[in-house]
Amino acid sequence: MRLNKFISASGFASRRAADALIAEGKVKVNGLVVQELGIRVSSQDSVEVNGHQISIPSQRVLIAFHKPLGCICSQKDPQNRPTVYDYLSSEYQNLKYVGRLDFWSRGLLLFTNDGELLYALTHPKFQIPRTYWVKIEPFFKPEDIEKVKKGVDIGDGEWGQARSVSIEEDFVELVLTQGKNREIRRMMDVLGYKVLDLLRVAYAGVDLGSLKAGESRLLTPKEMKNLETFGSIGASNYPKKTKDFHNE
Repeated sequence: MRLNKFISASGFASRRAADALIAEGKVKVNGLVVQELGIRVSSQDSVEVNGHQISIPSQRVLIAFHKPLGCICSQKDPQNRPTVYDYLSSEYQNLKYVGRLDFWSRGLLLFTNDGELLYALTHPKFQIPRTYWVKIEPFFKPEDIEKVKKGVDIGDGEWGQARSVSIEEDFVELVLTQGKNREIRRMMDVLGYKVLDLLRVAYAGVDLGSLKAGESRLLTPKEMKNLETFGSIGASNYPKKTKDFHNE
């Protein structure tokens, strides 16, 4: 396979970041620095990035994790705040998180050791659905549904947009496909709403289910298959709505 794909599949970096590392001369193949982006390698080759030997995991691992409030998506934090890795067992410490949830958001967060899958699940061009239940005040006005579906200018040259919006008894369900930083909070702020709680209940057809805050589980074979064919994931895979918003 191409060298950048090998680096990405190892989980070390995305393909784009891998291209930059190669161009900067930070990658060695069989002990020699390579700067050709199109070079091909196999599992028999020795590949080093920044002095670290890398390889493609022999077994794909995917877990679902219920991120609690008050922790960040990072391996380490300069401010010594709790991180999502503080909740994971030692066997999962090498996994990469898929997307992010901010400090005050909670819910489903996926982790994997498959760099290629991580790329496919997070790049905006693939339009992977993420489903959120959001409590706001004042309560969501019906006339704002179309605004959010058409797109809202959230500043910094970016537009926030939901693929679908539905108003439930005490929360709003939003399905997003872009994965922009704090996209929901920025849209609600522009529209004059205060976010009281934000819970992600599904990602690419994987449901948060009954996972309690801080808990994790391996994905089922069916969920793994869904992720491998993410392009065909549709609304039928979204979680059923219940009144159990808190799910703690």
